[in-house]
Amino acid sequence: MPTEHDEMQWRPIRLGPLARCDVWVPRADQPRQYEGHQFRNFVLREIPPDLGFTEEHRKYRRRWKFGPYSIKPAFEIEHSTSIYSGILRLSDLRAEAPNSNYPLFIVASEDRRKKLKN
Repeated sequence: MPTEHDEMQWRPIRLGPLARCDVWVPRADQPRQYEGHQFRNFVLREIPPDLGFTEEHRKYRRRWKFGPYSIKPAFEIEHSTSIYSGILRLSDLRAEAPNSNYPLFIVASEDRRKKLKN
C-alpha cells in the first residue's frame, strides 16, 4: 500500500520528463511505486558518471534532476526525515560543485515550512 511519503517522492519524479530532465532517486527507493507508477520506470538507474560524483557521494544522493551533462534543479523531499538532513545533503551537493549555478529546493508540507524557515 502506498504511503504519503511515496506520494511526496512521486510528485517531483513525474515532473522530470515534463521538464525534459532525467531524474535519479536512490537505489533503495527505485522499487517504490505510487498509484501503479513504478519509480524505476521513470528514473535513471545510476547517476551519470560524467557528473563526477564519487561512489561514496552517490550513496547519499536523493531526488536530483539532471539535464544533459549538468544538474538542473536539485530537490530534497523532507517528509519523514529532519529538515536539517535535507539542508546538509543540498549543502554537500553545492560543495561538490561550488561554481555551479542551479536552484536548490526542499519540498516539505505546510506544517514543516515553519521549521524550515527557522
